[in-house]
Amino acid sequence: MERRSDIDSKSMVSEESIISEKSLKNNYYRICSKVVVIPVGSKAMSMKITHLGSGSRGNSVLLSTNESNVLIDCGFSLKKTEARLEKLEVRPTDIDSILVTHHHSDHSKSAKRAAKKWGSKLISNVETAKRMEWEGSESLLLFSELERIDAGADISLLTIPVPHDDANNVAVIACDDQGRRAAIVTDLGEVTAELSSHLKKCGHISIESNYDHDRLMKGNYPDSLKRRISGRGGHL
Repeated sequence: MERRSDIDSKSMVSEESIISEKSLKNNYYRICSKVVVIPVGSKAMSMKITHLGSGSRGNSVLLSTNESNVLIDCGFSLKKTEARLEKLEVRPTDIDSILVTHHHSDHSKSAKRAAKKWGSKLISNVETAKRMEWEGSESLLLFSELERIDAGADISLLTIPVPHDDANNVAVIACDDQGRRAAIVTDLGEVTAELSSHLKKCGHISIESNYDHDRLMKGNYPDSLKRRISGRGGHL
């Protein structure tokens, strides 16, 4: 699969892939069928998944159903996020909810401002809200581990705790009113048994994988940073 530090807004697509049960059990991922690229706006899916961008400069995923629009993370500037939504002909004020997976700035940067400006719900766990100083925000909805959240008229979100670098990070399982499931997993240090069991039920899985192990080990980073990136609290 092509790696990009930042997906250009002109080439936003939804990717659907199948992950083998064996690879899940072995705690690594291998694409075992070809990646199917579905242009944004395709009527073949009841739930559309659009990656507005992924990388250290920002992360955000748009989930769209017949009646709802939900953002998973809002790590770009407000101006850039709005520009990318407009490329998709989605009005920012049509975003029902913004769920933030964890407090790191490349996932949370403009979430509070966007929620306030657009009139959207801001959704996070307690630890993220504390670190971002969001407590007391009128639009804030807090969730607990493994809690299902109504994020829009026809979409719910289930949050799964995952390990990542001093952050109460969560993976997100989205479910539409037809029972179709899609997983959004970012900044994942390792695959847990809990996450694996939920991923097996999904028809679409998006997993961020943003470093190459061999290049990391042969690179110039100090050993301490190499261990941090490749360890349980790092990235796949």
